[in-house]
Amino acid sequence: MTSLPGKEDMEKLLNDELSNLSPVEKSYIESIMIPLQKKELLWEYGDGEPYEAWVFADFKERDVGALYCKGGFGDMGSPWGLTFFHDNSFGMDCGWYRNLQELIQDGWLD
Repeated sequence: MTSLPGKEDMEKLLNDELSNLSPVEKSYIESIMIPLQKKELLWEYGDGEPYEAWVFADFKERDVGALYCKGGFGDMGSPWGLTFFHDNSFGMDCGWYRNLQELIQDGWLD
């Protein structure tokens, strides 16, 4: 299993990502952030390998949240992703991004 940053390291990573956002983007993501929660995702493009992720935001619609995972698509350079809260699937590659800004700009911010 690919190692996940500890809670303090993840908080620092999030703060670093937030510092790269515009004021509007930053305000938006801060409005939907939730306390960090661990979630296990199953890599359906292999043998169902489990990877831990940090969920950090709830979009409050369509059961979608934002997370960070170093495994799966994270191993391919896109560790920032979208997840369904009811599911442990990684989903499609188009729901994974190189950074938090790309995630927000892909249809979530008006």
